[in-house]
Amino acid sequence: MNGLTRQIVFTTLFSLSPALLSFASLSRSAIADGAPSPPAAVLATSATKWRPRYLSETSWIQPDLLKCYRWVSKWERDHWKTGDIYFLGAPLKDVLGREGDRSKVTYCWSNPVTARIGGRNEVYGDYLLRIDLVSDRVLYDRNEGIYYIGNNGVGVTPESAQDSDATPWKRGVSSEVVYSNYCGYSQSQCMPWFQEYLLRSKSVVLSFTLGDADLKKEFYFELDQLKAGLTSFEAFHFFFNFFDTQAPFPEWSGRPYLLQKLEESITLLEEEWKDPMSETIYLNPEARMPHVNNGRL
Repeated sequence: MNGLTRQIVFTTLFSLSPALLSFASLSRSAIADGAPSPPAAVLATSATKWRPRYLSETSWIQPDLLKCYRWVSKWERDHWKTGDIYFLGAPLKDVLGREGDRSKVTYCWSNPVTARIGGRNEVYGDYLLRIDLVSDRVLYDRNEGIYYIGNNGVGVTPESAQDSDATPWKRGVSSEVVYSNYCGYSQSQCMPWFQEYLLRSKSVVLSFTLGDADLKKEFYFELDQLKAGLTSFEAFHFFFNFFDTQAPFPEWSGRPYLLQKLEESITLLEEEWKDPMSETIYLNPEARMPHVNNGRL
């Protein structure tokens, strides 16, 4: 990101509690691009310890994102198997400012392995889902205030996007795909917490699958990367899961716990994938048509 080093020692980022510094000293020291302090935008007027409350100054968005992953329960898996896209009700009041237009939403992440869990008390379902997006999806980066249209990786600000066809799709946190990176602890000492993608429109989904050949390859490749310690910090959904040690706080998990939950899921996944029907790619009949006029922004 903008030439910043990726070799910043964790303990230099935050002047927090002795317990956190003790945890940091036991943890992996290589961390990604810079300290997000102070946050670019305050999402709450008062901070609560060990809770995400702010937008980070740092964005690790994947500008070319055209697919994301979600671990689902057996019930939700069965719903997707009907061919229907499952969206949740958007929060009516959200300290992280994700309400938007309060349409239905679904959450996902760009790495199938690090998407497995959040914190220790936020373990998702045992079944892996890949969601493929339409080629000109509008992706809004909340941290940078930039939009990415399609997968060319070129960001545009609202002021530079005056095309009459494209402009209505640029709706901030109510855009069809939204990226956010959150930090916590306090406004002046903002510790990396988690990042996510939020889908706000079923029409942005091109297709989805619970076990096609590519999904299996993606899962096993990323699992091997994680086991070998090659998964980068910015590839994690919850940043605490990057560290080898068990964190001292109950809402933190750590890499060993992430690996444990993945190993527990493999038996179920492989049993599921024995069924030839698991390779089905479900096309979304409600996927929208391209909206950008002649490729212009």
